[in-house]
Amino acid sequence: MGFIKGRGQKIALFTAGVPVGAALALGGIAVADRIDEPEVTVMKKVHTLAGQEILSTNVLCKEGQRVISGGHAFLGTYQPEQPVTFPVSSPRRVSDTPGPEDSWNFVVQNASDESAYIELYAICVPLR
Repeated sequence: MGFIKGRGQKIALFTAGVPVGAALALGGIAVADRIDEPEVTVMKKVHTLAGQEILSTNVLCKEGQRVISGGHAFLGTYQPEQPVTFPVSSPRRVSDTPGPEDSWNFVVQNASDESAYIELYAICVPLR
């Protein structure tokens, strides 16, 4: 009896999940249909960081956009005793005019004696 009861609950859960999943999918399609331009732009800056170098820089959004996030990638061999670190990764306003942040600010430190290849990103959306 327990086998049938458990199986019935699984079927009921599956049956209830199908319309919920369909509603979520249709809602996503409806939202996507209202977007007539790419909303998110990923700006990228690459840099080769010399050994023992400290870099302070930012990645700017395009005109008419604001930054919502940022990120970085280090491509190379990780050395725990001499790491490449990113002690600052934050939004910043670099334009002279008032408004929301328009760039992602970075400080990168290479404690190694070897060069390191890094990629820096700003995720931007249109001003509204």
